[in-house]
Amino acid sequence: MNKPEKINGFIAISRELFDVMFSLSHVPLTEREAIVVMYSKMNYKEATCRIRGKNISCKRGESIISITSWSKIFGWERGRTRHFINKLVKMNLISIIPHTNLTHIRMTHYPNGLYEADNQETDELFQQFWDEYHATTQTRKVNVGRARKEWNLLTQHEKKLAVTGIDNYYYYLTDTRFCKQAVNYLKDKSFLDED
Repeated sequence: MNKPEKINGFIAISRELFDVMFSLSHVPLTEREAIVVMYSKMNYKEATCRIRGKNISCKRGESIISITSWSKIFGWERGRTRHFINKLVKMNLISIIPHTNLTHIRMTHYPNGLYEADNQETDELFQQFWDEYHATTQTRKVNVGRARKEWNLLTQHEKKLAVTGIDNYYYYLTDTRFCKQAVNYLKDKSFLDED
């Protein structure tokens, strides 16, 4: 039996149609429906939320919604919602941004943006990082796809720190045999390490 061909791209659905689709039934959502709804509740642009007197930055592809509110949206019990969110974290579909008493979720595969100029600038900065990292550390250029995925999870400020922090990271290695691959350098945010 042949596997169906994987199709890439996006489907644009108006918010109005989307809301109508999910309001047609009052039964609890399936996990598949829940992830689509969760995706739709993410910020499409950066915003600052004021919660309990604190300003919290909520970037594109992130959402600050409580477990209780997610439970109401999905039509589930809180325990099932918590289990579902933990399952998505283990599958690397979302990550939890740590806060005290707050559920701050980031979708790991949320598109960076639809603006070609922004993507081109990000690609150029990634290429600069990729070349400089391997020129400095003299390691093999492996796992570029995973490295690019980790790169896309970084903020613009972190991306700049990742490039400028390469020399510092390499200088303070006690044994260069244990130099990280570029993907692990980004994932562990080694550029934030203190000297």
